[in-house]
Amino acid sequence: MLLGGALRRLKLKERIYSLKLYLLRHDETAYSRNGGYVVSHKATIRVILCSLLGINMGRYCDRIDVPAASLSIVQFGALGSMLKVLGDRSFMDADLRSLSGT
Repeated sequence: MLLGGALRRLKLKERIYSLKLYLLRHDETAYSRNGGYVVSHKATIRVILCSLLGINMGRYCDRIDVPAASLSIVQFGALGSMLKVLGDRSFMDADLRSLSGT
């Protein structure tokens, strides 16, 4: 029986796996021509990035650090996924970037 955090992490991993399969299935359609985007919470974005890059999702907190309200870009190509941008917040003014928790 899974309790609390373990159950939430399992459900999150299941949702991310479903999203990853969806993105990969549509790689040859409009998403690969026009791009696509995912807007979500910080932990979810980190799990998605780990999944797309082949990093063990059980350690996503230790492997990927993404500031809140940031932009990350993954490019899909013939050789797989490539992380092009991680945690960019250059679009924010300096006051927002310096706030605690971001």
